[in-house]
Formats: sequence, C-alpha cells, structure tokens
Amino acid sequence: MAIAISHITELAGGDFTSTFAGIFLSASVGTVLFARRTNMPFIFFPNLALIVSFYYVEIISRGTPLETVLGAAFIAAFTGGWLVFFKWDKKIVDFFPERLVSAFFFGISLFLIAEGLKLAEILLPSPFNFAMTGDLYSPLAFASIVGILVFLLIFFKNRSLSVLGAVLFTLAVSYLNGYIAFDEIVAPPALPGKGFFTLDILAGLCRLDLVFELLFIMWVVSHMMVDTLSRLPDNVEKMPKVGVPLFASNVLASLLGVFMLMCSPFSTVGIASGGQNARVSYATAGFFVMMIFFEPAAKSLVDFPVCFAVAMVGAGIFMISHAKNNEDFLQGDFAEILSAILIIFLIPATGNILGVIGFSLILYIMLKCLSGKFKDISLGAWVIGVLFIVNYMIKECFF
Repeated sequence: MAIAISHITELAGGDFTSTFAGIFLSASVGTVLFARRTNMPFIFFPNLALIVSFYYVEIISRGTPLETVLGAAFIAAFTGGWLVFFKWDKKIVDFFPERLVSAFFFGISLFLIAEGLKLAEILLPSPFNFAMTGDLYSPLAFASIVGILVFLLIFFKNRSLSVLGAVLFTLAVSYLNGYIAFDEIVAPPALPGKGFFTLDILAGLCRLDLVFELLFIMWVVSHMMVDTLSRLPDNVEKMPKVGVPLFASNVLASLLGVFMLMCSPFSTVGIASGGQNARVSYATAGFFVMMIFFEPAAKSLVDFPVCFAVAMVGAGIFMISHAKNNEDFLQGDFAEILSAILIIFLIPATGNILGVIGFSLILYIMLKCLSGKFKDISLGAWVIGVLFIVNYMIKECFF
C-alpha cells in the first residue's frame, strides 16, 4: 500500500522518497496514539482507496496543486482537533444509517478490486462500457492473475497470511523471470525529505471546500470504518473513540507530505492472527519505522506493479469477507436501500468516493422528506447534507 501511495503521490507532483518515509513515520505515531488511548490492536495508515479517488478527482482532473491539498488537510485536521476538544463531534458522527455504513464498506472493497485489476491491465478503460479486458497474456496481467489465484488458494486455508503470502510469491516469481531488478535494497533514509513541510496553509485557507471534504473524510469516514471494524466477528462490541489519535496523526502527516490517515482495514489481519491488545500495535509501529530504510527496494517495484495489483485485489476480497452479514439488507426502508445500492455500485464505477457519499446522503434526505418521515433524519444528516450542497455550489461557481 505504501509503495502504491508513494507512486501515486509522485504522479501528482510529490516526491516518492519523502512520501514513503512520511507514510511510515506518521503511521507509527498514529498507531501508537490509538493503542495508548484504546488498548486495541488497530493500526493507522493512509487509506489507498480514498487517496486514489481524491488525487484523481482533485489534483489530476481539476489541477489543484498538491501543496494546496496538504495545506487544506492540515487545516482540516487542526479543526477536527478542536471539534473533539469541545465534544461537538459526538453530535454529528452517527448521522449515517447502519445500512449505508455497510454499503460504504462494501463499495470501498469493490473499488480496491477494480483499481487492482486496472493496475494489472486485466481491465482497461472503455469508451463504451465500464471497462474491457486487456491482454491477459502480457507479463504484468499474467503475473497478476497468478498472484490473485495464489491469494485465493491461501485465503481459503489461512486468511491472515493470504495477502502477504500472495504478494511475496508474486514478487519472487517476477524477480526470477527478470521483470523486477533490485539495484539497492536497504539505505539510510534521507531525512528530512524533499516533500516534508511543503504544504501551503494560506492556499488551503482559500479552499474551504477542500477543508470540508478532507475533514469529512478524516472524521466521518474514519468513524464509519472503525465502526464497521469494531463490529467484525471476534472483535470488540463498542466502537472506540478515534478523535485524538486521528487528528493528531493527520496534523503530523500533512507536515510530512501525506494525508488521510485512518484506521486501516488490514487491522483485521492482526486480529485474525490473535492480536488482542495494544502490544500488537506497538510492535507494528516499530516495524513501520524500520520500513523507511527499505525505500530503494520499494522504488524498484514501481515499473512492474504486479505486487500493488495483487495487494489491492486481495485487500478488497479480504474486506468483503469480513463485512457484517446483513440478511435483511434489501428489506425495510426504501430510502436506505436505494442510497446503499448507489454507494455500492457508484464508488467502483466512478472512483469519486466522497462525491458518491454526498450524493447518496442528499438522495436519502430527499426520499425521506418525500415520504413524510422527517423525524427519521438525524440532525447530523441535515447538517452534513446542507454542507455538501453548499460545497457543490462553491465548486461549480468558483472552481
């Protein structure tokens, strides 16, 4: 995940080396802070699906400078910290119905699978359909298919080792066939990196629409992710409080050229392997710090991204397998059902995760109003819905 995020950040105008170091440094701090506060084995890490979506929509499509986005991320995290301090976050965070939370988790999973298949060139963009198949006999596509099949074989035997085992197997096969070459594996990190402290806070202040979007992602989406993970089998029953470690680690991350740190779905791997308390998180944080020395090896994998593809597809399947089983998902309230279905299908189809969530929430409110069920709409849903509408208007009028 870190290699893919660093490569995507480089495409968006950032620096691969400093981003790679910034990811693991900020992730180690966030993981330790969360462990000390909750004594739970969750890890904090940049969310690949959200970063890909945000970079594509805001930086690549709209041309917003990366420095402006980082400045807005800093302001959003700082603002979120004050919301937690005054305990205002509790009044809004539970605005999403449970059915929509499950749909979000499932939609993110499908998005990861789709992006992994596209990265492997198994699926290609099509002007007529959602996608079309590529050359399945090309080295990248064929190696990715083998890696995915290995993942599935391991997955049905030992889920906790499936992603790592498939990635290591694919990496070894690609290296033996000459598709990957390592000029250097380990090197002292060049700190501080070129991408450290490059954020433009003043430019971020001028883009309050970005501040709102990033605050929404960090705050609400992270709570949705933790809420879903907290209700997984063999896990805790009560959702932990994520505010302080979430915003503190994101303030640091924005200074180091990274953003969107949140509770990672891969926390389920540690839980499935027997992790039950903060000691697992402390060990993981130490491993994160060690990883910054392996940046040369990581950069060698960029030209043949088979490992990224297998990891993304495996992560998506892993998340789906751990999603909460809702037998009555298509029964009950029509507004919730329709909004949930749109979230599931539009997130992988459009890649605009934030836009899909906003559209689905507004649709949910409208359908509730048309059916006369005003009391079913929470205060938080009204507030977030209105802010999304204002945000869309600002973007259309000024950006």
